[in-house]
Amino acid sequence: MKQTLKQAVKSLTFKPKANLIGASIINESIRKLGKNHEDFLMSQKIDQLPTKQDAQEFKKNYGLDIVNEDDLQLAAKGEKDIDYTFSNQQYIESFQAYKHGRVNVFDYKDTHMTLVGTNFHNLPIKNIYKLLTNTQPDLILLQIRPDQLLDNFKICTNNPETGYFSSTLYAQQVIRTGFEVMPRANLRVQIKKNLKENNILLASVKERDQDYYQNVYKKTILESKNKDYYHLERLSDEAIAVACFYAERNNIPVVLVDQPEQIFRQNIANTHTLMQLQNVFTRAARYLGQNPDTNPQTPLAMSYQIFPELFLSSSDKYMSTLIEYLIATQKYKRMTAFLGQTQSESIHQYLFQRDISHLADELYVNPPKGSIIRDITPEEIIEKHALLDVMYHGNDVLENLDQKQFKTSYLMIDRYADVEKIDQQKTIKMKYLHFELLKKYAKFAKQEYQEGKEILKKEFILRMGH
Repeated sequence: MKQTLKQAVKSLTFKPKANLIGASIINESIRKLGKNHEDFLMSQKIDQLPTKQDAQEFKKNYGLDIVNEDDLQLAAKGEKDIDYTFSNQQYIESFQAYKHGRVNVFDYKDTHMTLVGTNFHNLPIKNIYKLLTNTQPDLILLQIRPDQLLDNFKICTNNPETGYFSSTLYAQQVIRTGFEVMPRANLRVQIKKNLKENNILLASVKERDQDYYQNVYKKTILESKNKDYYHLERLSDEAIAVACFYAERNNIPVVLVDQPEQIFRQNIANTHTLMQLQNVFTRAARYLGQNPDTNPQTPLAMSYQIFPELFLSSSDKYMSTLIEYLIATQKYKRMTAFLGQTQSESIHQYLFQRDISHLADELYVNPPKGSIIRDITPEEIIEKHALLDVMYHGNDVLENLDQKQFKTSYLMIDRYADVEKIDQQKTIKMKYLHFELLKKYAKFAKQEYQEGKEILKKEFILRMGH
């Protein structure tokens, strides 16, 4: 039975593209072959870096690129530059060249590094677990923003004796246990079931019960045990859960390695005009409609692809600096990092190309940028952050609103709405303004998304010759 043109267009719009279903370690081509990745990552030779022949063979068979830094060592031969920046073009070229993601395996100083950069929303549980069991990390790095999870997280961790910023006190906040970071308790059951179904045997270890954990962590700075993440940018909750599950069983720490949201957001909002951000927002929302396979379906996820330097560069610089700190001050010898797509390449370049920075510098917030005519108003600051909230949460930002958190926006309201702290009503009014702006930009996002879908349909019709 022939498809109607309308049905064909609908299937094009909503059916995931076959070449995007695969992911970093085991993609669709591997499943078709009926093979796992024992050929390399599952071998007992994980301590050996891959040769060029290994990498070429693996790419040919499985579509996965592995970099051997023993062969490259490009930046190590020259002096590093504190101003080095991974360019917008480099991000885009990396994304286009490695659509299923990329794994970088290399030795950096005295630490064996495995950086996994892919769309984890497409990566099966069993593959993530196999990767961990064969890289055997003593530290797992997860690209999670710490202030999205830790309610009492502090940027200014000054040493009480000196009054200066303490990297040690700061890092203590982001080095957590697997239990503390586990998104939901029921995911442990799901992971065990999945591994059993795939004939992956778990070593016999004595597992502690929930009461034990609650007693040990009753004073934890987490608001509650095993709570949902209110949105996921670079990792899926399953990827986070598998990493935490592995960390729990092997008694190793987990690091929330991404740049804090409030730093990330403020530097974007403070260094760009409202009109510039509106242009970014419009393009991202429209491109999202043209790319229905993007996961998660948010303008921010799309922005990582079309404006990578704007939305990824500061995080990459921060993460490479934190990795430098962990290597210099801790005794971790094997690190495995779960990162967003392209970032296994960019962070690798920052480690080798950029001179060592300091955590305090990476946490610096640029002041709000006004114009030569007038200063920026609190209302404009709140509007920028409302726009970014819609980019984070997507078109459905207003659905289940009571379950969503707008930590950074409310922080900005508290900071700018009532500078003198004498008019509480102004703060309330600004929160209402924030809500109205959420409605405004959610409406714009839906309009641009629909426009993008129409463009996609027209392109399809043209390709069909109608």
